[in-house]
Amino acid sequence: MSDSIPTHDALTSIFRALLHFICIDSMRITVQHLLVAVERYATERLMVVTVHVETVATTLVLTDRHQCDRLTGSCIEFMVPSSHEMGDDAARISGED
Repeated sequence: MSDSIPTHDALTSIFRALLHFICIDSMRITVQHLLVAVERYATERLMVVTVHVETVATTLVLTDRHQCDRLTGSCIEFMVPSSHEMGDDAARISGED
């Protein structure tokens, strides 16, 4: 058994940030820089905190660019309920006129 984990094309700083999150459950760097590592190492908890209202559009673009299919799906699932809520708000506003 080997004591090393091959990181292939993940940047050393990004992999260290991933390990920091796994061990301490907090982030030191911009979430988008972790996308490839999140997808590759299947860190579900980090995937959940990566997707939120302020960054979902940017995250979706980056996940598509880096072919992070599972995280792309999470972004889309996150946006669908939000779009229904926006539609409800729009209907409510237009009905008030």
